[in-house]
This record gives sequence, structure tokens and C-alpha cells, in this order.
Amino acid sequence: MPLPRRRRDSRTFAELKKDVGISPKAKKPVEEPAPDEGPDWLPSTTACGLILLGFRFCSAALNNVTDCDECFMSSYMAAASKHGNTRLSTLFGLFFYIFIHFAKAAPLSWIFSDKRFIFYGMRQIFSIFTATGEFCLYRSICARFSRTTGTFFLLFSAIASGMFISSTAFLPSTFAMVLNMFAMSAYLDENLFFAVLSTCISTFVGWPFAAVLGAPIVIDMLFLRKNKQRIAFFVYAIFAALLVGVPMYYYDSHHYGKSIFAPLNIVLYNVISGHGPELYGVEPMSYYVKNLFLNWNFIVPMAFCGLPLVWLNRAQERALVKYYLILGTFFAWIAIFFLTPHKEERFLFPIYPMIAYLGATFASAATSLVSKLSSGKILSKAQFYAIMILFATLSVSRTLAIFRNYSGSIQIYHSMNDYFIAARGKFDYCGNDVPIRVCVGKEWYRFPSSFFLPEAASDGNGCTRKVELGYLKSSFRGILPRPWTPGKTLRDMTTAIPDGMNDENREETDRYVPLSTCHYLIDLDREDATEEEPNFRKSKQFVALHSNKFLHPNSPPSIYRSFYVPQLSEHHCKTASYTLYKSRQLQ
Repeated sequence: MPLPRRRRDSRTFAELKKDVGISPKAKKPVEEPAPDEGPDWLPSTTACGLILLGFRFCSAALNNVTDCDECFMSSYMAAASKHGNTRLSTLFGLFFYIFIHFAKAAPLSWIFSDKRFIFYGMRQIFSIFTATGEFCLYRSICARFSRTTGTFFLLFSAIASGMFISSTAFLPSTFAMVLNMFAMSAYLDENLFFAVLSTCISTFVGWPFAAVLGAPIVIDMLFLRKNKQRIAFFVYAIFAALLVGVPMYYYDSHHYGKSIFAPLNIVLYNVISGHGPELYGVEPMSYYVKNLFLNWNFIVPMAFCGLPLVWLNRAQERALVKYYLILGTFFAWIAIFFLTPHKEERFLFPIYPMIAYLGATFASAATSLVSKLSSGKILSKAQFYAIMILFATLSVSRTLAIFRNYSGSIQIYHSMNDYFIAARGKFDYCGNDVPIRVCVGKEWYRFPSSFFLPEAASDGNGCTRKVELGYLKSSFRGILPRPWTPGKTLRDMTTAIPDGMNDENREETDRYVPLSTCHYLIDLDREDATEEEPNFRKSKQFVALHSNKFLHPNSPPSIYRSFYVPQLSEHHCKTASYTLYKSRQLQ
């Protein structure tokens, strides 16, 4: 007789353990975002990406070349390899950073013959890179703080004038800024290896002073965690340093013909050499105060003053440690660069993501606090929209002022290229191999790069003449850039030690060309002309071809100059003409 089959118990293993008196092992509590007291909507993933890409594409298309370092770094890439400066000289070395972008520019040079398309194609790549970093940080803030905080960050970062200027600039400080976004995102998400790696790339390849931005990761892993995490930090750091440093050292040493480690060179020159950046001008602390206000308006005081509100808002208590560390790093960067005599706008680029993040935490905490005190969401929502509308109004007004006041310089180079195209058939270049010389004087630092200088001008009959840049003597007494030493290969050019280069910003007179050799000339017309800086509109040697409006340097400071206000800005701001001239003797 078969035995009866035992009925299968349908209880789970956890229930069985509970029934027999065995307590299930407690699960580690999952850190959840704080409840929101702001708007009921959260932009979709697609919407966030489109918002960021839209603003960055606008920056790529409309942003000026605001720094002469950007100009003469970008001038070395692809088909536009014309002029270099001391930072790219064999004596100093900063080449691996160029190589990374050269790898992206090369395919564009195969597609486009007009170098301006390569320039703007590179900028579009920069814009995607920046938007990706912003998006990753936005998602991390939403996950670790709240969706209100993330939304504030998204809109602050997308709309800010500072991000419009910095996001598509070809500068090591912009590279460091974007890598800082990736590092912050990884740190908030507890992806510590990627956080260390991003900081290492930013420091080695971009700008060595960006190592300061890794302070939250270092302090957290070494002093606030268990021994296992301390060991992990050293393993991560060593592995990342080898992964980034070895190929960089090999590539730079190969192209400069000697052992060279660029980050060390930069630190030695700027900190230890004794004749560092102060040679290029000094500014008071108020320079950065004004700069931060113009680029971020009232978000800056929010970033500085957010600590009490964030501490009071207990909903964000689980992430306070990381907030404290990031805030401390922000203050450290401010202290270091505010106390440095030589000041430039780009030195603050790397902390722009921190400003947006700290401002967002303040705004979110204030919104939550208002909601709790008012026992409702109406006031908190009104506060949210008031902050965003005011910030967007000020930021857009500032961005429009920058474009309207200063875009005339880059637009005149577009006019020059268009003129060379339209003038085909008007000149006969056959049998004339003398280069066409485009000259700049006091406006040399606004030359947007060799991407805007044609390789050659064609007469439409198959004959061409090379186009080159020339410098006229002006009141400027520092060192000017110079063309790279010709060579058959890239290594021939980079290993040669050029004549007339120095690290003391001394004037090198071999840069200047006689005015009589200039076929075209680009200059800002000013009534306060001098013998060294004449007003060429009054010259009989040149005739004006194109002119664009440009903010006059002597235009008095006013709110209408800093921010664009329709009708009023046109009335209160004094303008001059940025002009392209042609020699009357040009045949």
C-alpha cells in the first residue's frame, strides 16, 4: 500500500524561520530621496536631455572666443595648425590635452574644407560632452537628494550665463569643469572608483590645480570610512594615476623629444618659478565678486549661505556629510584663487557645477521650509517659480548683453572669409606667390583662432595665394604668439625649440610686421587714437569693407551694459565699429 504524499508547505523560507523562532536578518536600510515640497512635476529623461543639449548647442553656435588661450590652443588642431604660445612650446609642454581634441577634430577635417565648420563642429562635440556631465549630475542629485533639488540644479546649470560662456570653450579649465561634474555624480552615487578616475583625468590631462576638487572624495574615503575603504582609495588612486599618467607621459615625451610631465611643469611655473602668472596682470578680489555675480547673479549668495537652511531641513539629513565636504571644497577653491594676485574668469570654471549644486540645495531647502511653516504647498510652489523666473530673466539678459556687445569681433572674421569667397574672379593670383597678409594690432587678443584664417585665397582660375596673420606694433608690451617652426612631421614641429620665446612675458620685437605689408587689416575704430594705435578709418592707405557694432571700451559702467534691457541698453551703451579694411594697393 503506497504511503500518502506529504503536502508541500507553501510558506516562504523567511516565514518558516519566523515560525520556528528564527528572526530574519535585518536588511540594510535603503537611502531614499527626501519627500518633495516643490512642484508636482519632474521633467522626463528625454526632456532633461533636450533642455541641456538645446542650451549647449546655442552656446556652441553663439558663444564668443573669450580667452586668448582658447584661441591659440585651438589654432594648433587639424588643418588650422598655425600659431602656438608658450604653454605649447617645447620648453613648457601641454600637448596630450591637445591630442585628445585633435582626435575628434581630424574626422571633421576630412568632411569640411572650410575650417570654420571644423571649429563649430568641435564646439558641438564639447557641448555634448558638457551636457552629458550635467545630465549625470542631475540624475545623481535627484536620486540622493530630491527631485526638487535636481530640477533646481538642472535649470540653474542650463540657463546660467557662466555655463553659456564656459561650456563650449576649448580650455583646460572647461575640461576640468566637466570632469568635476562626472566626479561629483560618481561620488554622490557611491561609484568611488569612477569618482577618483574622473578627478585624476581632470588633474593630469586638464589642469593640475583641479586636484583640489577631489578633496571630498579623499577626506570621505580616508577619514570617514572603514579601513577597507582607505585601502580601496590608495588602490583606486594608484591605478587611475598609472592608467592616465603613463600614456600621457609617453605621448608628451615623444612629441617634445625629452622626458616631460606637463602637470608638474604647470605647477612649477605658476607656483615655484618666481615669475609666474603675476606677469600677465593682477586684479583685486572685487574682480571675482563682480564676475560671479554677472555669471550667476543671486545663486552665488545662495551657494554661500545654504548651510543653515540645509541643516534645518531634516529631510536632507542623510546626505549632509557629502554636502559639507563639497561646500568646504567650494570655499577652499574660492580662498585659493581669491588670494592669488593674477585673476582670470576661466579660473572659476571648475567650480561652476558646485555653484549650481549648492544653490540648488539652498533653494530646495528654502522651498521645503516654507512649505512646512505654511502647512501647505501653495507658497512653496510660488517660491519655486519666482526663483526660476527671476534667475532665468537675469541670466538670459546677461547672455544677450555678452552676445550683442562683443560678438562683432568674431563676426568680422566671418565677413572676411565670405569676402574671400565672393572675391574669386576679381583678382589674378597667377605668378604671385607673396602671401596675403591679414594684420591685427591692438585687437590681437580677439583673433578667434586660425580656424577663421583661410589656408589660401583663390582667384577662381586655379591660382591661389597663401593667407597669413601679421601683428602690428601697438601699446601692448608683452609677448605675442608666433607661428610654429615648420617641419615635415608633427614631431619635427613640436621638438624644435623656437627662437623668440620666453617665460617672462617679455616683448619679442620679431613678431611685428610693417604696416605697408598688410593687405587686409582688422581693428576696432576708436576716436582716442594714438601714433601706435591709429584710427585706420581716417587712413588713406586702407578702405573699409565691413563693419560691425562693438561695445566701446570707454562705455561707462552701468546696469544696461552688464544686462541687456531692450531700448534702454541701446540708449545708454556707447558702441564703436569693428572693421575689416583692405589695402588700396591690393591687386
